[in-house]
Amino acid sequence: GNSTATAFVVNVVNTTKMTWSSPTQSSFNASIGEHFQVVFSAEHDKSQTAALMPKSLPPGAIVSCSLPSQCEVSLDILIGHAGSHKICFSLQVNGGIAGMNGQSSNERCVDVLVKPVSAVWHQSLELPSVLSPLCDTFARAIVFSPIDSNLSFSMSAAALHSSSGKSVSLGELNIMVTRKTANISFIEHTVSVHTIAGLQSSGGSFQVCLHAHAADGSAIASSCSQVSVTLCKACVRKGASIKSLALRAGIPWQAIWAVSPHIYDPFNVNEGEIVSLGIAHHLKVHQQTHPTLFSIAKKFNANEMEMAILNPTQELHQPVSQSIVCIPIGLCTRNCKPGSLCKS
Repeated sequence: GNSTATAFVVNVVNTTKMTWSSPTQSSFNASIGEHFQVVFSAEHDKSQTAALMPKSLPPGAIVSCSLPSQCEVSLDILIGHAGSHKICFSLQVNGGIAGMNGQSSNERCVDVLVKPVSAVWHQSLELPSVLSPLCDTFARAIVFSPIDSNLSFSMSAAALHSSSGKSVSLGELNIMVTRKTANISFIEHTVSVHTIAGLQSSGGSFQVCLHAHAADGSAIASSCSQVSVTLCKACVRKGASIKSLALRAGIPWQAIWAVSPHIYDPFNVNEGEIVSLGIAHHLKVHQQTHPTLFSIAKKFNANEMEMAILNPTQELHQPVSQSIVCIPIGLCTRNCKPGSLCKS
């Protein structure tokens, strides 16, 4: 009789055995500001075509694969990464999922824990390496903080090469802070500082620090820079000349040119060029003698008003309190070597 044949079709799945050779640990601790890296690598049947595929990545992560089955994940840890993140990869063979050798899943994951902080410096404090009177002093830094933070900023300075590490008054500071929301989790603070008058009035080497403060006033992050302060010097602005600098300083331009022999053309000076305003004179002060700017000017036949301009922290008729004073040279009508002090 008639018979019905039933066909049974059996699908055979070709399972490729594989093992993960890296990473060897399942969790990592990372810090804000760190460049984090982790390598995922799998061993598999070489007769099959296999490739690692990213399944989960933190924001900003970069994947670079040197081999189809070996990939590196790199990430610059920002303040917005505070918290826990997963990095996961799976291995695909011939376009399908590879079977794991003794594992319940073809995925390999690691946890990255980033400890939260109150603030982090994205750009450290930047100061000119040399400060001097009449130079435009400008410092800049960029700070990241959580979206709900309320930071304030201050600055401090300490004299270097001093056994006491004596702190120095910075005078009146003009600190400007601009804030913008960098993303949903943190704020970018750009801090600009102008006119560090206290340092510019006294020579020496200093460590200057910018401090970020929390709402309760406590310092939570600091960035420092070393600077050398030279008296009787000034730097030339863009488009300026010795003549325009002399007008700012209130002294004859010939006097500046006389003590700046490296300047060939007084009317064509490179931006940022350091020129001399006078001669830095080291005082030998005895207990019995208390020179004033006025008496020093008379001794060296210098203009007392110019002396007052070049030594802005000293009173003309009060005893000098600093060990170095800047003396403008006299303009000679007799034979006198350029750059020398003219006496009567």
